[in-house]
Amino acid sequence: MYGDNMELCEFKTIKIYSAEEIEENAELFQDLKFSDNDIVFAATYDLKAPDGMDPTPLTPANGEEDGQWVRDKYACGYLKFVSEGEYVLESWGTSF
Repeated sequence: MYGDNMELCEFKTIKIYSAEEIEENAELFQDLKFSDNDIVFAATYDLKAPDGMDPTPLTPANGEEDGQWVRDKYACGYLKFVSEGEYVLESWGTSF
């Protein structure tokens, strides 16, 4: 997604929602249908721009510049189960 503008990505937290949490937070997942094998997640992460490159292209939607780093970015989404060990990223953004 960030191409050559990113040198490094460090995940800080990754939350995997259980089936019970998805049910309890139904309003958060409006109109989305998940199978039992799909993986629904939310993550916070930091991105590092290559030395000498402006980190600003890494900040759209969220994140705070800190030198070559953009800290505290947030994204959520889900991986759709295809077959054993194979998933497709169906959604990635700042909300479900």
